[in-house]
Order: sequence, then C-alpha cells, then structure tokens
Amino acid sequence: MGTRTGYPDLGLDHPSHGRAGLRLELKSLTGELRPDQRAWIVHLRHAGYHADAAWGWRDARQLLLEYFLPAPPATRWTPRSKRPLDDHPLPPLGHK
Repeated sequence: MGTRTGYPDLGLDHPSHGRAGLRLELKSLTGELRPDQRAWIVHLRHAGYHADAAWGWRDARQLLLEYFLPAPPATRWTPRSKRPLDDHPLPPLGHK
C-alpha cells in the first residue's frame, strides 16, 4: 500500500475525543504483533492517535465503536498481547 513496514492497516483521519485519528493493526485471532508493528503503535500513541491492534473482526468493530461513541474510549490493550505497549521505550521507525 505504499506505507512503511509495520504501519497499521487501517487509518481514519477523523479527530475524536481529543485524538488526532484512529490507527488499527488488523490481526487474525491467532496472529502476533511483530516488533515493528508494536513500535508504530507506540509511536502513534505518543503522537496523539488512538492506536491499537485488533484480533479478528469483532475486536476491530468494538474498537471502532469505542472510538466514535460519545464516551471517550478507555485506554486498553487486549489481553492477547504478551507485553503492554506503554512500558517500553520508543524503538526507531522505518528500520527493517
């Protein structure tokens, strides 16, 4: 698609609840985040986006609803992740 490696699959540039936009990495139910995907999510969160990963269409639907509903979305990270995103430094972007 012409984006950098690891950049999230879905991008919506519609500000909501003080966030610049929404970025979602779409994974299968058994998928795993690669280090470059995790790095992009962390970087985008620091840049003011609501960035996350969704495992399966139901999870993606829930994240989209949370983003657009009147109540602000809670900061969350799916329990399927082996490491939380907010507790490690920003890795460099764009390096393979």
